[in-house]
Amino acid sequence: MLYYHKKFLCSKVLIVLFVLNINLFSQIVNVGSGSYTTVLPAGKTAPPTTVYKTENLTKKVPTNHWYSSVLAMPYSSAHYGLPLSFKHTNNGLQIKLPVYEEKEDNVWGYFGNQGDF
Repeated sequence: MLYYHKKFLCSKVLIVLFVLNINLFSQIVNVGSGSYTTVLPAGKTAPPTTVYKTENLTKKVPTNHWYSSVLAMPYSSAHYGLPLSFKHTNNGLQIKLPVYEEKEDNVWGYFGNQGDF
């Protein structure tokens, strides 16, 4: 009977230590009914530290708008002012017709490698 109690107690201690270990290293911050972690998950990359902006932009930089890549990348991602697409490069501004593909039930449009027109 004593062996059973030691085994039971040992398993409970291990579970508590495991839970504490996860919480100590993940640094979970509770906010309202949600939470976030201050530790970057394994295999993920951190957000860029350089923001390409002038002194005139004093507000916090959003990360979910169409122009976010303009602020996060030296030349930004491609932008689509249909019917044309635009991309900034170290050689200047490229203007192209977007490439469209139908895949299953979706239509995809992207900048593509075709030449300027």
